[in-house]
Amino acid sequence: MELNRNHISLIHVAKQKLGLKEEEYRALLHQFNVNSSKDLTYAQFERLLEQFEKLGFESPYLSYKQKVRIKGLAKKVYGEDYKQALSKEIEKQAG
Repeated sequence: MELNRNHISLIHVAKQKLGLKEEEYRALLHQFNVNSSKDLTYAQFERLLEQFEKLGFESPYLSYKQKVRIKGLAKKVYGEDYKQALSKEIEKQAG
């Protein structure tokens, strides 16, 4: 999965909300061997968000670990047809 404008925007919002200086932000990017957030892979984006969260940023996205956990719980509750069952449940709740 490639990063889109929303992903890049989220990175810059996190940078701003955390009050990171440009040098600090660049140091974080260099940990991923990139010079720009546009060069991050999706996996690197998720790891960068995890670092931002450790610094106090609250992301509106679920982390990979959270997605895996939710999927596992849904499979336990609904079985192999968990996607269809979750869709029905969401429709019922949302009206």
